[in-house]
Amino acid sequence: MPSDSDDDSEEEDEEQRDLNYRIALSYRETKSLLEENNWNALLEKDQLKIEREAGRVFEGWKEGKICFAPTYKYSSNSDTYVGEVATSTKKRRTPAWCDRILWHGDGIEQLFYVRGESKLSDHRPIFAIFSVEVEVLNDRYKKELSTKNMKISVEELLPKG
Repeated sequence: MPSDSDDDSEEEDEEQRDLNYRIALSYRETKSLLEENNWNALLEKDQLKIEREAGRVFEGWKEGKICFAPTYKYSSNSDTYVGEVATSTKKRRTPAWCDRILWHGDGIEQLFYVRGESKLSDHRPIFAIFSVEVEVLNDRYKKELSTKNMKISVEELLPKG
C-alpha cells in the first residue's frame, strides 16, 4: 500500500492486486471502443487513472502503459465479457481494468506489462517485468556479485511453448 511517510526516498515497493476501479462509460460505449481496440479512449475514462492524475490516490506511484484489453469481468471459462451474455442490465458489468500493477521508488523501470489469457477466473491475469537497481551492502556478496549491470532477459522469464 502507499506509504503515509514523508521520507520514503529509500523505499521501493510495488502493488499488485485487484482494484475495483471501473471505466466511467456505459456498457454500449465501452463495447464499441473495445471492438475498435481503442484502449486510449477507454483509459481516458478509467477511474483509477482519473483519481491518480487528480492526486487523490496512489500519489507518487507509477503504472506502465496499458496496451491490452480490460481484464474483468469474463464469463466462466470463455473469452466473452459477462455483459455480452447478461440477461438483464442489472447483472451487466462493464469491462474494466480492475487488475493493475503499480510501483513506487527510485531505480525501478518497468520493461514489460501484459495480460495473460488464462480462463481460470472471471479476471485475466496481468504480468510485469521490472529492472530494479539494488545496492549490495554486504562485502562478501559484493565480491560474489562482481559483474556490473547484471541483467536477465525478458525471454528467460517467459514460459516456454
